[in-house]
Amino acid sequence: MLNKIKNIYKTHRCEFFLFFLALLMQLVVLALYILARRTGDFFPVDSDDYLIMARNIFFKHEFSITDLGPDATRPPLYPLMIVATYYLLAPKIWLTIIVQNLFAALNVVLVYQIAKILFSQFKATAYSIIKNKLSFVASLMFLFESERIQTAHTIMSDTLFVFLLLLSIFYFLKWIFENKNYKNIIFSGCFLGLATLTKPVSQALPLVFIICMGLYLIVDKGDIKRKIKKYGLSALLLSFVFILIIAPWSIRNKYRFETFKISPLAGLNLWELRVNEWKYSRDIKAGMNYAEATKSREANFLDAVQKIRIQYFPNMPNLISPETLEPDTYLVRRVIYSFPADKFFVRESYKRISEHPFDFLGFTVKGVARFFITPASAFILERITVPLLSIPHIVFFPYLFWAGRIVWLFYYAAIVMGLCLYQKRRTNEIWILGFLFALISYFALFGSMGHVTRFRLPVNPFIFILFLYCFYLFWIKLKKNFAAQRM
Repeated sequence: MLNKIKNIYKTHRCEFFLFFLALLMQLVVLALYILARRTGDFFPVDSDDYLIMARNIFFKHEFSITDLGPDATRPPLYPLMIVATYYLLAPKIWLTIIVQNLFAALNVVLVYQIAKILFSQFKATAYSIIKNKLSFVASLMFLFESERIQTAHTIMSDTLFVFLLLLSIFYFLKWIFENKNYKNIIFSGCFLGLATLTKPVSQALPLVFIICMGLYLIVDKGDIKRKIKKYGLSALLLSFVFILIIAPWSIRNKYRFETFKISPLAGLNLWELRVNEWKYSRDIKAGMNYAEATKSREANFLDAVQKIRIQYFPNMPNLISPETLEPDTYLVRRVIYSFPADKFFVRESYKRISEHPFDFLGFTVKGVARFFITPASAFILERITVPLLSIPHIVFFPYLFWAGRIVWLFYYAAIVMGLCLYQKRRTNEIWILGFLFALISYFALFGSMGHVTRFRLPVNPFIFILFLYCFYLFWIKLKKNFAAQRM
């Protein structure tokens, strides 16, 4: 047994080093948060949903984020993890955070493994030493990525989601490049289903995987009939396993709410984080001050909630509390976190968008741009250093923010230059680039919500891998030019 452990350590020495270095980095940041008395940042507004849902699962045996009966607001996997770590093992939320830290460190190891698979397929980086060095650097970049460290300590589903998503991509790439064993595609579909039961944003990813499988069928050499049979069966298997994993939750929603949808939040996110935000920016451009625009936005939202209550919940009491003359939070949450509200928000959103489609398109493009260049480090370092060093926010934050943006712009500039300077590629290299761009574009379109940097977390590893590959190509080109000039 001891010899086996020694052999595993010798074979995977780099992975062990990355895992423990990631844990160490996370513990250092945790200590700084405690010293700065900012541990409240580990419990953002959305964390209440998960904690209440976990409590209701354990004590009431129902999936609900309110005390008003079952709902489907949050998918079940992350609340079940809280139940397992908090209620069953020990009544301390810190145990959940410790488990999340282990997942966050494992994510770094998974990035290393995925990077090795990808770099081994590029002609310029296929040599073992170069491949291992670039994979190591890619995993280090992700290890020190601020959002990864922050979410490791936060009661949110992002760390678990990234872990399951990376596992799915790892097995998918193993199936593509290393072994067409059906076991790999089954694991990929299984982990993708579990990721979707953690965050529904990945529910359309099986389609992306299947399209990429179809494109690789063209690239792959061999008998065409055999390839079609192999790839067709694998695509069906991936879809079947994925559907099998999410089916219990979807069937439960169909039974209780007459819909197979996983969550009713898509419409609310479209309305509040896109359309209402768009209206807010239009109000500012029209001459309103920030206070007036904010008040208009809140009134617009409450008006929509009242319409939903009257149309779909006629027996529900008025949302405005007679004691406080403020909206009743429980009742508002019950209305907006419902499938009828989801339909209403989608319908009203498209109605608003159709009035000024090009203006909304411009706003969306700006949102996608912010998705790519907004630095997480500025927000996280500001939370820690401002209290510890007693530096005013206005002095510290702007420099961090714009410096972070310049760094991200440098990454993308290097990617563009590398792709433009080195255009001779093998077909599987073109497939890899297409797959990476498809993944990044998917989350940019469905997950981009301006300055919310945690929505970029799932694709940060692939941006780093692309950057290193293209930067290496650019470096090779420079070396060749320099050598030619010396001759």
